[in-house]
Amino acid sequence: MADFRDKLYEQYFNNQSGRRLNKVLSEKIRENWKQLRHEILPLMPTDKTSKILDIGCGFGEWLVLLKENGYGNGEGIDISKEQIETAHSLGINNVQVANVFEYLSNKQNTFNCITGIDIIEHFSKDELVHLLELVKKSLTENGMAIFRTPNMDGILASVYAYGDFTHQCLINYSSAQQLGLSCGFSHVEVLPSYIYVNGTVKEMIRKLFWWQFKLYTRLALFASGRSTKGVLFTPNLLLIVKK
Repeated sequence: MADFRDKLYEQYFNNQSGRRLNKVLSEKIRENWKQLRHEILPLMPTDKTSKILDIGCGFGEWLVLLKENGYGNGEGIDISKEQIETAHSLGINNVQVANVFEYLSNKQNTFNCITGIDIIEHFSKDELVHLLELVKKSLTENGMAIFRTPNMDGILASVYAYGDFTHQCLINYSSAQQLGLSCGFSHVEVLPSYIYVNGTVKEMIRKLFWWQFKLYTRLALFASGRSTKGVLFTPNLLLIVKK
C-alpha cells in the first residue's frame, strides 16, 4: 500500500499550504518574512558564507529571505513537486524535488546549518529519529540545525497540530529536549515561537488576551500539581541542536 502522504503531497500547495490564501502569493510571502525575521533569522550562524540546507523548503520563501540578508550559499529540497514548481515560477531556482532521507544519505559533514520550518511534524517517530541522525551526520563540526514545529503545550494546540492531515509526530518542550539529546547532539535548546497580528490596535488587544490566557493556563497547571517550569505556551516551538 502506498504511503498516504504521497496522495496529499501530490497537490500540497493547492490543497493545503495555499488553500486559505486570500491574497496574492507575494503579499503572503512578505507577511511570512516578518515572522521569520523575528523568529529564526536571529538564530542563524553569524558567518554569512555558511552552507545552508532548508528541508521541506516549500516554495522557497525562507531561502529568499536568507539571500536578502547576505546568506548566499543556501539551497532547499521538498518532496512536493508542486511546491518546487511554484518556487521556480517565482524565480527561486536553488530548490529541487528530493526525498530528504535519500538526499542526506551521502552528505556527511556538508552543511554548516540545516533548517526545517514546519516539517518535522510530518514524520513518524521512527522516521524523525532517523532524520535527526542523518542531519547530525550531514552537519560540519559545530554545525547547527533549527526546526520549528507545533507545540503540544500551546494554548489551543490542536488548531496547529491537527490542521494538516500529514502531521504525525507532535512534541512539547520536554520531548523536544529528549529527542535532541537522544540523537546525540551536544547542545539542545527549545525556545518559544514569535507571535503577532497585523495592526497596532489588534496587536495590543492580542497581547492583553495572551497574558490572560497564559495566567489561566499557569493556574491550571498549578492546580494539577504540575510546575510551569519547562512548559511553553506559544503555538509553535523552536528546536535548536548543535553537533
